[in-house]
Amino acid sequence: MPSARNPRWRAFSCARRCVLVVITSPDMLLTTAQAAEVAGVKIGRIRQWNNRGHLERAGLDERGWPLYRALDVAKCKHKFHGYARDEAAA
Repeated sequence: MPSARNPRWRAFSCARRCVLVVITSPDMLLTTAQAAEVAGVKIGRIRQWNNRGHLERAGLDERGWPLYRALDVAKCKHKFHGYARDEAAA
């Protein structure tokens, strides 16, 4: 699922586990939508992880929207892979 807007990262899911390939840096910042795509969940799940303290915001973009570190998103997905099924496909 490489994104046409952000070709620097790719994500794919294998056996219900999210595998994140970060080409530039694990500190790369992702928008909420990109984080959801990487984790294979809906955007609401990323917001839920943030609200519950599992996923911390790394900053804000130029519009004031939250950004998350790619490594934190991958860790959170791995931690909750049993609870957060691949919702993006549903």
